[in-house]
Formats: sequence, structure tokens, C-alpha cells
Amino acid sequence: MTRQPLQITVIGIGYAGCVTIHALNKIRTTGYTLLAADSDSELLDYVDADEKLEMNLGEIQAKGRGSAGFYYYGKYMAESSSADIRAALSGCDLCILTYGLGGGTGSAGGPVLARIAKEKGAAVVSLVSYPFIVEGRNLRNVGKGLEELIQWSDSVVIQDFNCMADYYHIPISDHLVHMNEMNAACIDLLCTCMQDEDVLIPLNFEDAREFFKRGGFGYTYTASKNSACSIEEIVSECMNHPYLQLPDVSIKDAIILIEGGNNLDLIDCDEIVNRIADKFDMNMNVIYGACFDPKTEEKLQVTALVLTRERSHDIFREFRHYGMEPMKSMLI
Repeated sequence: MTRQPLQITVIGIGYAGCVTIHALNKIRTTGYTLLAADSDSELLDYVDADEKLEMNLGEIQAKGRGSAGFYYYGKYMAESSSADIRAALSGCDLCILTYGLGGGTGSAGGPVLARIAKEKGAAVVSLVSYPFIVEGRNLRNVGKGLEELIQWSDSVVIQDFNCMADYYHIPISDHLVHMNEMNAACIDLLCTCMQDEDVLIPLNFEDAREFFKRGGFGYTYTASKNSACSIEEIVSECMNHPYLQLPDVSIKDAIILIEGGNNLDLIDCDEIVNRIADKFDMNMNVIYGACFDPKTEEKLQVTALVLTRERSHDIFREFRHYGMEPMKSMLI
């Protein structure tokens, strides 16, 4: 019996998600599908993707300009587009959702897309970014969005802009570019290790599916060093990453992805993974993949998706958004 190729669909919803899709289209190394979904027609015109989905409330109310940050606008738009979403996810084995929390389109529409993907039988992993604290208005949509998203996602992986601001002392606009590039690189590396049979260490999809299914909330981080660095240096770079300051819950699982030039070897990969695992808990479950990339000949890059198995939104009770109600409108 011929083995069917793994079908992965990456969906970017809202502004941040669509920008990530655009970046992925430039670096994509394997055959996953890119879908951009938004309610802003001008943004969709700009984005390069395999498929585009314009969500709308109707010409009178939205006129293709977006959800204006209203949570229930975004939810209604996604529900109204459910037939198109189902068609786009036909045969999908793994659906990766990516977007920024806080806006109406992503925060509210993301859980709808996750639910539809789940109903179609796909494993669902959501990579979302947490807004800056100064975005006070947008924080109101975060709590409801996370509560609904974890209901339908196998794992919700969070990138916190505020941790990055403490770590990289650069302008906010540069933070956004850095986060987008890191998110795109993480998704591409994950897909490559699962889809490309010629990688150094393939990541088995069934193993990854089991990790994601019990994953709950988690986070991802990437460390890069010159290829001449020692293993201890790259491990130290990983463990000093700001995302390790996220909610104080024990880490249960990790997927570690390694990318380097042609001098990357199995022994080095094993040692990197073992040392990172030792820094956490000796009982933590770890799987990993590794691949070559000629463009990174002078660089060694390690990306970790660290999962908690915690599915309660209560782990965010110390965060500013906790307890806030979403943005509402008189129209819905």
C-alpha cells in the first residue's frame, strides 16, 4: 500500500497571521499549503498565499475593512465563512493556525477555524502572539480568545511580545519584524522535519501528533549561534531565552528542532537535545528533528516547542488580560 503524503495546512488569520503567511511563502522548503484569511481586502491583495479567504459581515457593515477590533464581529465573520474553510481543510492531517491575540479577527475567528479543523479530523496546533501591555484595548479580547482556542486546539503555543521587549532592546517595530520572522522560521522547520524524507533526523508525525494532543498551553523559542560555537553555548542561549519567564507551571513535553549547515551531525544533535532536557525535568518527554539548510552554513539554530499539558486559562491569572471582557458592538 502506497503511503499517503502528509498534508499540512498553515492558516494565518488577521493582520499578524497574514504577514506570517507572506513571510512563509518566501522561505517555504516543503509542500505545505498556505492559507491567508482576513476581513481586510487590501491586506489580502498584498499577501502571497496558495489560497486566500476574505471574511466579511456584509458590504453595509464592514465594506472589506476589517472587524475594527470587535470580538463578536470576528467570530461572526469566521462562522459565515465556514463552508469555504471546510473546503480548504479537506484531507488535512495537521492544521497550524497563526495569528496575533487582541484583535477581533484573529482572537475570535481563530477558535472557529480551530473547531472546523478539528471536526475535519486534523490535529490542530495554534501559534499565537500575546500583545504588548501598552495595547490596553486589545487585551480585552485575549482572555475569551484563549479560553475558546484551547477548547479546539490540541496545543496553544504562545509568543509573548513583552518578554521579547525585556530581552531585545530594540524599537517596537523591529520586535514585530523579529517575532514574525521567528514564527515563520519555526513553522517552516517543523513542517520540513515532518514532510521531508531527506532530513538528517525526521520528526515522525504520529509522535508529534501525540505530543500536540496532550500539549495544552506552551511556548516556543529559538536560539541562534555561530556554527563554530560549542554545544554548551547554544544550550545556554536556549535556556536564557525570555520565554522561560512565562507561567510557572511544570514543563511536561518538548519538541526540539535543530537546523544547521552540512557539518551538522547526529552526535551533536543528541547532545544538544539531552542537555536541554536535563535543564528542565528528568522525566520530561522529548522528541526532536534535525535538518540541513545551506543558507545556515555559518549558523546553528535550535527551536523548541515546550508544552505544559495545562489546559486551564487560570494559568494566566497574573496576566493583565485575566478577567477582562471582550470588545463588544451594538450591531452584534
